[in-house]
Amino acid sequence: MFGVISKNISILFTVLLLLVVIFIPTLQAENITVKKPLSPIMKKTIFFHNKGLFKKLISSFFKTDIDDFQEIKPKWVNYWGGDRHEGDCQIAVDRDNNYIYVSGNSMSFSDSMRPFLVKYDLNGKKLWDKTIFEQEGAVFSITAENDYVYAAGLIFSSSDNIDVFITKYDQNGNKIWFKKWDDSSCDIGFSILCVKNTIYVAGRTIHKQGSNDVLLLCFKDKGSTCKLSWSKIWGGDKDDVAIGMAFYNHDLYICGTTMGLDGRDTHDGLLLKFDTSDVDSKPAIFDIWSTQDYDQFHDVAVKDDSLFVVGWTRGYSHEYDIVLLKYNLETKQLEWQRIWGELENNIGYGLSISDDNVFVVGEIHEFNGITEKGACIVLKFDFEGTLIWSKIWGKKIFAHGEDIQFYLDNLYVGGRCIPGFKSYTDVFVFNCDKNGERIRFLGLNLIRKVIYH
Repeated sequence: MFGVISKNISILFTVLLLLVVIFIPTLQAENITVKKPLSPIMKKTIFFHNKGLFKKLISSFFKTDIDDFQEIKPKWVNYWGGDRHEGDCQIAVDRDNNYIYVSGNSMSFSDSMRPFLVKYDLNGKKLWDKTIFEQEGAVFSITAENDYVYAAGLIFSSSDNIDVFITKYDQNGNKIWFKKWDDSSCDIGFSILCVKNTIYVAGRTIHKQGSNDVLLLCFKDKGSTCKLSWSKIWGGDKDDVAIGMAFYNHDLYICGTTMGLDGRDTHDGLLLKFDTSDVDSKPAIFDIWSTQDYDQFHDVAVKDDSLFVVGWTRGYSHEYDIVLLKYNLETKQLEWQRIWGELENNIGYGLSISDDNVFVVGEIHEFNGITEKGACIVLKFDFEGTLIWSKIWGKKIFAHGEDIQFYLDNLYVGGRCIPGFKSYTDVFVFNCDKNGERIRFLGLNLIRKVIYH
């Protein structure tokens, strides 16, 4: 009886608060802008409409808990790490030879960060692992093409100079070549693609005035070496960064973030298009997506004249929400957008496309002042933008998803987590079917722990 009364009181209180929000005149303005203190990086402005205020108010009473989600049931799980932090996981599938490659960055085996590369078969058996170089640096992207795997990132050439690096390995883990590119004090490769014997790298470089510009590089793979073909720099007076990249027909589609192009000091989601058949041209704006708050795109993919891009935004009801957009490349129009968020922080990092669905991976987490909860989130949408399911993995080990690949009706998901027997993050990779389920083998679920060295 007492429980029923308490529930009724709670509902009544919620209704009263909603009525207050509706009828207080000062809240009937078109928008509300709240200034936050300076963050370590930049000043951020929260901008939302009244409907965002409704969402915040309602969510405080009807809040989703991380335990409410269905959980993914992997066929196998692998962890890779040592006694300190590992992260920045990326996955590449060798579709010609049925292998997967996993890259990441490790603090465990030296006094500074080192990039690493691991090869698995499709059953999760580790075949080899390599440290890419014995200098401070990081790998941010890998791709597998033509029986080789390529990686890109950054390397500290000196204490005050950071360069782009790209490298090529064969299937046995032998390094074929390694190349650096330097134009400013800080040049970084965030994405790499290989089309036949042409390699594209997208990232950022420092503008002469001190801000970031989009960087686009093209190399020719000569077999035992590679040669720079051209470089492009794009940007305005403020920060512009390329993070993800996709190739379709002869065009490159580059996603990231831009600042100040709309006249406001906010970061917006950026999409650029570059025609690789006209090397004298420059990258052109395909779209700028803005909520007038902080928006950023992380990954992009193309399927049958449809372009999908994923990232996150701070312009809706939560601190961060996942954003997924679909564009029609023929009409050059945005077909739909989906904003997804259930906890206070919802961030999308990667996506992969099947014949019928779009899979998004990222992280969800929140802190209630006492405990912090987090998990890897995977979302499955159809091509019309309907959410099929949302499932989590690793809520007991605070997993964060960072990349996803669809191959042969299976999902390969990677990220970082804190296994129960450790106090630092490891890189993880797991395999499940396209519904987030496992195929049982003799009633066992294969889980392995792989330690470097």
